[in-house]
Amino acid sequence: MALKWLTRVLLLLIMAVAGLWHFGPYEPVDLQAAFDESVLGSDVDAYFAAREARFSDIRPGHQKRMVWFGERGVKTPQVLVYVHFRATLFATSSELVRILVLLRTRPSPSSS
Repeated sequence: MALKWLTRVLLLLIMAVAGLWHFGPYEPVDLQAAFDESVLGSDVDAYFAAREARFSDIRPGHQKRMVWFGERGVKTPQVLVYVHFRATLFATSSELVRILVLLRTRPSPSSS
């Protein structure tokens, strides 16, 4: 008896979700990303500093910055992008992912 009731509730739930999925509202979304490299200019660090100069409440260590792998300004085949946001009551910083940069810049054991 309980299994029959549970099956009916589960089937009803699946039908409700499928109905919402099929008949629910949809908003058009452009999935093509556009990027104009000329906006950044030749100095990414200067671009970041100019953009954040408008704000007076950015704490030290929480500003946008570029950590270069090797020589400053030279493009690499890989990039690590850290997008900082405050999703908790506790303040966080990009230093939380600093270990990833440090691990990536260490020479691998196979290269020695």
